[in-house]
Amino acid sequence: MVADNLRRDHQVCRSHIERNTESLIEDLQSAVAADADGSIAAIGVTLEQAQADLKLLGELVVKPKPEDVNELETMHYRYYAVSPPWAGEKATTDCRLRLLFLDRWNLWPRLREYCTLRGYKRSKSAVNVGRLLA
Repeated sequence: MVADNLRRDHQVCRSHIERNTESLIEDLQSAVAADADGSIAAIGVTLEQAQADLKLLGELVVKPKPEDVNELETMHYRYYAVSPPWAGEKATTDCRLRLLFLDRWNLWPRLREYCTLRGYKRSKSAVNVGRLLA
């Protein structure tokens, strides 16, 4: 994203984050329930805890509050010991959980930032909006 490359603060689209998170949670819930690869048990996390983490994430994303960042940090570090897959390998369930919680933890401040989401394609548009708001 251009704003990221320019190191500019900007809000991420909450609607997209909610939908994407909901979709990822649905995919991961079935993977967690089966724990076919045994990766969750291998790191000492119970299946119930993993399911509770996913449920909580779904609830937090709907109405993000600044203090919820601590919950995301806790969830991320619960899966921190997981090793990422080697090139060409498929990510294990615990690794997918770790990456999901890390991503949402990193995005959290930008979910609460209320600056302009849409950039302007023309300088004149930015000036016009500025005049309108003044």
